[in-house]
Amino acid sequence: MKKLISPIALVLSLLSYNSFAFETNLIQNGDNLVANIEQVGTNHIVNVKQNGFRNTSNIKVSGSDNAITNYISGEDNIANIAVDGSHNLAVASISGTGNISSITQSGTNNRLALSQTGEYNLAMMQQAGENNSALILQNGSLNQASISQNGNNNQAAIIQYGTGRKADITQNGDNMKMTIVQR
Repeated sequence: MKKLISPIALVLSLLSYNSFAFETNLIQNGDNLVANIEQVGTNHIVNVKQNGFRNTSNIKVSGSDNAITNYISGEDNIANIAVDGSHNLAVASISGTGNISSITQSGTNNRLALSQTGEYNLAMMQQAGENNSALILQNGSLNQASISQNGNNNQAAIIQYGTGRKADITQNGDNMKMTIVQR
């Protein structure tokens, strides 16, 4: 099996953030975990790590120069991320069974990366604005992924390993590129 560069490391290397006025770090271990985080303003960073069963994270950030990382492991995982503004980055890594991820972004210079490992993976991404890119990497069985983009200079990629794969990319802007790999 080929070794891939972590999509999270790849996307994090694309953007450089010099300073953040606000930072939220949350680590949860246990069952029935719920993280609800909302930040309004500029220069935010949010880091959420959850480990256990029935994990849910809801992250909403508006403003500019935002960065979000969301790591979840366990069963029945749900990750919802909404980012509004410019120079945004959203990265999620989810492992276990029953994974559902939804990420939406609007603004300029946005990047998205999502890695899911396990069974019954569902990933949905939506982007609007300029210079956007999106990456979904899934490894396991019964994977479904969709990316919807509209705006300028968008790129999208879905890479799926395992059985029962379904991928969909919709683009409505200029200079678009898309890649779907299923193995």
